[in-house]
Amino acid sequence: MIRKLPWPRDVTVGAVSGLLGVGFIIGAMQITRDPSAFSVLGPRVAPLAIGIATVLCSVALIVQGLRTGSRPEASATSPAGSHPEDSSPSDVDEILVATALDQERSTQRLLVTFGIFTAYILVFIPLGYLLSTFAFLVVLTTYVDRRRWIRNCVFAAVFAVVV
Repeated sequence: MIRKLPWPRDVTVGAVSGLLGVGFIIGAMQITRDPSAFSVLGPRVAPLAIGIATVLCSVALIVQGLRTGSRPEASATSPAGSHPEDSSPSDVDEILVATALDQERSTQRLLVTFGIFTAYILVFIPLGYLLSTFAFLVVLTTYVDRRRWIRNCVFAAVFAVVV
């Protein structure tokens, strides 16, 4: 049997993402500015902006989850026009298994994404912004879409250089 959360999954994902965003902001604030550099922005601006954007998106996700109150239910994956009550026990079991597999894949994707994000945080200072951001974006976009790795590399290079 699938264990349901007492709140929508978006709230859980938003809360975890928000905590990671706060951690990213804390890490960004610990980056020291080189007193000999004449840069207007400084080295902590990009990671600070990413952390703030992560927190803001997390808050939006939490609000959306609370507003819609959407919970993953078996009826969401039912064929059009059918209800679990109208289904045979084997149909309901298939729906529950499919929902469980989707939740497992979503959890796996979330964990891999946070792992990549954590690696980015850890290599940011040793490698510097340009190399770490390029590597982060290549790995993340290739994880999302493996078939378009050339586009992913071009996007990562352009984004890292322009920002």
